[in-house]
Amino acid sequence: MRAALLLMVMLGGCAGPLVAPESRPPDFSIALTVYPSGAIEPPSGGERFVLEADGVLRAGFGNAAVDHPYPSAARTLSPDEFDRLYIFSRERGLLTPADGARVGGPGAYERDESTVTFVSVSYDGARRHAVYGAEDTAALELREFLRGLAWR
Repeated sequence: MRAALLLMVMLGGCAGPLVAPESRPPDFSIALTVYPSGAIEPPSGGERFVLEADGVLRAGFGNAAVDHPYPSAARTLSPDEFDRLYIFSRERGLLTPADGARVGGPGAYERDESTVTFVSVSYDGARRHAVYGAEDTAALELREFLRGLAWR
């Protein structure tokens, strides 16, 4: 009986909606992969951005960038820039993806042609992965935000 009750409590805790904290957690990191696509503007030949918890922003472009987990460091964000990126991502729902967008990690996910972007977010000791198509503007807006930060 105790085991069944404990199992129900554990499962119930997982069933609630994901809620992102108001302010940036110290372990927050985010990665965005943009697959080669002519279905988005501007068209992409492949892009990968990785923002680590220490504020180092990595950026790579071209087909090789999509397959490389850690592109070269572009720059280190200021705390204010890092906070703005966190808020930007939270407000667009990228930190708490809907059930339909959530997928397993990069090794567990097989891309289909409708997938344009892959977003991986980590904070509060948990990692979430989601995929988005060309019609999903939030990830494409994140792409433009990260592009602007990478070359400042």
